[in-house]
Parts: sequence; structure tokens; C-alpha cells
Amino acid sequence: MCYVFNARLVALYTNVIKKHNSINSTTYRRDVFDIRKIAEQSITECENIKDSGGLEKFYKDKKSLNVATQPNPSQLRPVRIDSSLVDSFIKIGQDHFRNDIEFCATICGTLKNGIFDCTHMLIPRQEGTENSCCALNELDMFDYQYKNNLITIGWIHSHPTQTAFLSSVDLRTHFGYQSSLNEAVAIVCAPKHVPKLGVFRIKDDALDKIRRLMVTNPNFGIRHEHTNEVLFEKCSHVQFTTNQNINVVDLR
Repeated sequence: MCYVFNARLVALYTNVIKKHNSINSTTYRRDVFDIRKIAEQSITECENIKDSGGLEKFYKDKKSLNVATQPNPSQLRPVRIDSSLVDSFIKIGQDHFRNDIEFCATICGTLKNGIFDCTHMLIPRQEGTENSCCALNELDMFDYQYKNNLITIGWIHSHPTQTAFLSSVDLRTHFGYQSSLNEAVAIVCAPKHVPKLGVFRIKDDALDKIRRLMVTNPNFGIRHEHTNEVLFEKCSHVQFTTNQNINVVDLR
């Protein structure tokens, strides 16, 4: 799975999350508006960032990513996800699963009293193969989140032919999520295997390793490749519930 990934967006978004324990504030809305303006101005720049050397410069900047000051897993704030989110994802993606094509969605919600509640699942317009999935309308998703005061809490995608784990491509994708929000989750559905579901995050001490891999090997995570070390772990801060409403927003 791949998303437009811009250095300034991540830095700004990280600061917004840190400054506000609630998204219902005028300052937050102004900060998010600033991020949207940068997104609109930077899509072409983002596509060319590798050629300009900006990617390597950004990944070397630990201050922007805040990699060095990530909290310990025991300090992670809880993330609550209603089990109906996974059920809805599987139901909507049935045609993709039958044709062995990956399917993806973004998980959004709110932060209140130190707890993340996943309230929305946004399904983007996308292209997929048996081992990859790419969202095509990131700005549409961002626009919806902005208008509805939602923050990105993670993402969900399927492995129609593989087990539930994070591939090198998944690690690169989730690196962007977790660099912005340490509690960010990556849910993987593997309908043909047992277990059929995995909820993962990158290990705290692996964030810096992945950053270095992306600097020394710019193709890391662009295509699937094997890593000798397991760089992800199961989430211990996720709580599945059965009493929350999940809003499914299909943007295709």
C-alpha cells in the first residue's frame, strides 16, 4: 500500500497531535488548514523528492520525525476499535478478496481523555494487485477528515494470498503513520490463512532502523524484499469493542 508522503506534512501533523489532547479547538483547525494548503502545493514536489535528495535529508532529521523521543509501549495511549470495522471491511472488499487483489482503507477517529476512538473507515479510490495496493485520492480523504474533525489513527488492508504480517512495503507505509502518531495501528486481514487477522505496529527500536534502511536503500519498501529481522510487533494497546458505531465512507 502506498500514500503520498510529504516531509512537511508529517512534521506539522506531529506537532498538531502533540499540542492538542482534543481535536475540537480553533487552533487545531487552523493548523490542519495549513497542512491542507501544503498538501495542495506539494504533490508534484513529493513525487520528485527522491531525485532532489530531500528524502534523505528529511529522514536524517530526527527532530522532524521525533524518532528519538518515542514513548515506551507501556506508555501508549489506548486505541479502541469496534469489531464491526473489520467485518465491514471484509464485506466491502469481498470482490477484491475473491480475485486475490489487495484492498485498503484508512482508519480515523478522535482523541478524548487520552483515548483514541476509531469512528470512521475511509475507503479511497485505489488500484491493487495480489501483493500491493495504492490509494489514488489522498486529498479527498484529507478533505473529509478536515471537514469532520478527524485524525488518522491507522490503516487496514488485506493479504489475499499471504499470511497476516507487515511486509517491507507495509513497513514503509506504516513508518509514515507511526512517525506522526506513535499509537498508529496497521490491521492486516488474511482471509485464507490462520490467524485471519493481525494488528501491528513497528517496534520502537525499529523506527530508526527503518529510517536508515530508507536512506541507504531508497528502494526499500518500494518493492517487496526480505528482511532478516522482524521489525514489527502485535499491538498491546488496542482494545476491540462491540458498542461503538463505525461510519464507513466510500470515496471511490
